[in-house]
Amino acid sequence: MLIENQQVYFVQGKTLGLIKIGIAANVAKRLYALKIGSPDMLDLLLVLPICNQPTKQAEKNLHRKFKALRHHGEWFNPGPELLAYIEECKQTLAQCPNLALTVYAPPKTYKKKKRAKAGTPTAVKRLEEAEARKEAAKQRIAKRLAVRLAATERGDKASNLATQPNAVPGA
Repeated sequence: MLIENQQVYFVQGKTLGLIKIGIAANVAKRLYALKIGSPDMLDLLLVLPICNQPTKQAEKNLHRKFKALRHHGEWFNPGPELLAYIEECKQTLAQCPNLALTVYAPPKTYKKKKRAKAGTPTAVKRLEEAEARKEAAKQRIAKRLAVRLAATERGDKASNLATQPNAVPGA
């Protein structure tokens, strides 16, 4: 019987080979988070069901058991004792289908910025703002064209001002 809704997992980095012994309620989600924050590629080696003791205590016991191999924090060097333990657990789990674990699928994508659904107040407000910007741009363009047209009809130096905003009058 599982006492907690968490599982102990073993994850190994491909480049350095270090093995992390940790606990998580959703191992796949935890692995996904570790992969994002790790410069090393990570592989899930094993997920253990923990019976007859709290999961945190089981994790601490494993850390103590392999403390001679500790590299830093929850990461351990892949010594023969640790690798043999992982293989032994894999074989035991393969022989006991009633101990099968559910490893939840990780999220498929990063969280995307929420889009406002059509018809919601936020979407309506954004559309109104976009329309107002378009209308203001049309008015600015119409005003510039009117100034150019008037300057061209007068035939004076003002046409230079309309087409060249940096031109100085009378120069």
